[in-house]
Amino acid sequence: MKKILILIFSGCFFISNSQIISEDFSSGMIPSSWTVNTYANNTCGGFVYDPIQVWPTSTITGPHMGAFSWSPAGTGACQSGANVMIPFNGSGFTSIDIDLDHHYLPCCAPMDTNDKAGVWYTDDGGTNWNQLQEFTGAEYSGALHYNITNPSSNMALAFEHLGYNGNWWDIDNIVITGNGSVGSGCTHTFN
Repeated sequence: MKKILILIFSGCFFISNSQIISEDFSSGMIPSSWTVNTYANNTCGGFVYDPIQVWPTSTITGPHMGAFSWSPAGTGACQSGANVMIPFNGSGFTSIDIDLDHHYLPCCAPMDTNDKAGVWYTDDGGTNWNQLQEFTGAEYSGALHYNITNPSSNMALAFEHLGYNGNWWDIDNIVITGNGSVGSGCTHTFN
């Protein structure tokens, strides 16, 4: 006769970490599920340039996503900008970790105070945006880490770049990881 013992633990949770997005741009392309927007103030009649695209190499070794702004004759008269939105599903996790490498370089003073870059997120599909960090007025580079608690199924991460004259922002190795509890009770059968 076989005996079966069933143990039920109240409040038992399994901790689960799951990589939601990992992008190093080695394909040479921005993923098609990401939305890229470029905009410019053309009222000054100058040429403005601020694409977000994959660059083969620069201050970050190897392929990376970058944005660059430029105004005619170094005037800083025209502002250009771009953003990229990365949608993802964060449901089922208690928090989201966002990790990336970056190098931000504003233009020359005094116009550098007008150049800026920002990391944003939304948990409601883009109706409301929350800023995680802003870079302006000084050079920044290195690894960045952010943690968002209580993520939803309608999340998006955004990188926004605004510039008046010759600044740039390189981004690479974007990793979004879901952390959290899976299951509300644990049952295991022993034979």
